[in-house]
Amino acid sequence: MCVGPGWPCWSPDGQFLALEIKRGDDTHIAIIPSKGGEPVQLTFARGQSWPHSWSPDGNKIVFAGARDGVWNLWWVSRADKSVKQLTHNTKLNVYFRYPAWSPRANQIVSEYSESRGNIYLMELR
Repeated sequence: MCVGPGWPCWSPDGQFLALEIKRGDDTHIAIIPSKGGEPVQLTFARGQSWPHSWSPDGNKIVFAGARDGVWNLWWVSRADKSVKQLTHNTKLNVYFRYPAWSPRANQIVSEYSESRGNIYLMELR
C-alpha cells in the first residue's frame, strides 16, 4: 500500500501514471496502471524522489531526487528499475525541479535554483 501518493504524470501512451510514494521518511518513484491497480515501486534509495516527466519511448521517468540533502536529476527505467544520476551537484543550497524530456529524448530541461541567505541587523527604537 502506498502512503501519500503525489506528483502524478502520464506515460506517453496513457497506460501508466508515475507518482511519488512515501515510505517512512523517504519518497520513491512508482508506477500504476491508469486503469487502476497496485503501484510498482521503481526506486529504493534513501531520500526524496519527485517524478515529473516520461521519456518519449515510455521507458524512463526523469525525477528530482535529494540524497543526503543534496538535490540532483535522475532517471529510472520502467523496464529494469535501473537508475542513473544525470547531474552531479554537491551544494546543499541548490534545487532542481520540474525536469522534462524533449520530444526527441535528446535533452532534459529543468529549473535550477540556488538559494542564498542574508542576515540583517536593525535597531529597534
